[in-house]
Amino acid sequence: MKKTLLALAVTALSANAFAVDLNAANSDAINFASEIKLPAVLTDTAANNLDVKVQLGFSATAGVKRYVRFDLTNAQFETPVIAGDLTEGGAVALADSIAVGGTKGSTSVVIEITPATTLANNAVLTLALANIKATGADASIQYRLYETGVDANAGNNSTLAAKSGKLFGFKSALNAKVTVKGAEQKIDVTQESKFFVDVAKGDVTNVVGKLTVGVNPAVYSAAGATVALTDLVDSAKVEVAGDFTAGLKDADGKLLATAAVLTGATASEVTAAKATYTVDPATGLVDAPLTLTVDGKTALATQTFTAKLVPVAKAAYTVNSVDLGVLGELQKNGSSESLNLALKPGGVYQNYVRISNTSNLDGKFFITVITDEGKTATVNLSDVAGQPATLAARASTTQMTIQQIFDAATAKGLALSGEGKLRLVVEGEVPSLSAQMYTTSKDGNSFDRF
Repeated sequence: MKKTLLALAVTALSANAFAVDLNAANSDAINFASEIKLPAVLTDTAANNLDVKVQLGFSATAGVKRYVRFDLTNAQFETPVIAGDLTEGGAVALADSIAVGGTKGSTSVVIEITPATTLANNAVLTLALANIKATGADASIQYRLYETGVDANAGNNSTLAAKSGKLFGFKSALNAKVTVKGAEQKIDVTQESKFFVDVAKGDVTNVVGKLTVGVNPAVYSAAGATVALTDLVDSAKVEVAGDFTAGLKDADGKLLATAAVLTGATASEVTAAKATYTVDPATGLVDAPLTLTVDGKTALATQTFTAKLVPVAKAAYTVNSVDLGVLGELQKNGSSESLNLALKPGGVYQNYVRISNTSNLDGKFFITVITDEGKTATVNLSDVAGQPATLAARASTTQMTIQQIFDAATAKGLALSGEGKLRLVVEGEVPSLSAQMYTTSKDGNSFDRF
């Protein structure tokens, strides 16, 4: 029997205005959160969305008994059905008694009716339902009108009318997703890849992407109210995986929490490979930007940032971790190529490098020199003796020795370490480039390209 405040406050007719209509062309059944653990008792909403309306389907003569049967699929009656729950149009009493079923835990009910006045076949019956136990997937309800109690009790095909439809469904309440994927071309190779591209040089901030952690609209909790994030989870964290080594640091070189800020989240922790944020279920996140701030001293790596939601579900719900996918990408505003084995400057073998602009655009070029211990220095191509800063479309440099390249890096404070080998990263403000390296034999009669 109805126990909602709304049913006590307004007439039965208006209270049932939002009932499921089995004669409607399109289903108007509501959705509960699919995260609810089943079986679970679902309470009718304030708008009485669990009530059922159906046209009689066959006229009923005044004073003549008829038998109405309802059957549930993937659901059970939690609150026992009483005769007064079945009315005409939500207002006029119809039922004499419950003939069979309708008890707590049952899936069917047969209601005996004796209309005081003759009802046309399009007269609308309303069954007011309160608490229903969901036992599986989407639930449906079947209406059948019988002439005899025997047929109604048997639930056979000797019906005067029949109709069925969806009673309620399930839909994910959790809305967690990347809403804005960050721009791909953001690292400025003209600034040694230590800053982001901007009109003004020295830009140290960039919005990696935006994400949302909240709930979908028009999804209901087990209590019959529109679901909130606080209904689903006790707590939630967002983890962002990426390379944060270029982020803002303290005086001791430790990454600061302000290196990567997720607006609206708190207690961030930023490590070299992951940033973790605590989300308040009371507020959630709506298009929250993740802003990366770099120290302007460490070269940024070309990379992809991915996000993951790690929730702690409420006892009555099951909420799994959600892979949110790519939050944003960092690419360089040009092309690059690595040469991972440059020989020791001044060594036994002469080592040469040749850079080519394979695109149809003119562009500036840069070389990052890396020692065995990982120290780096980035030089303009023009810092190397005899080389220009810009290569014309399809042009190449002359043959540069590794000594010439290292001399340019030495001028910026780089020193050899370990075995004295070097690695080079060539970058250009062009769509494509090529970097080649070769060494000659001691007698100069042969060479190897690698």
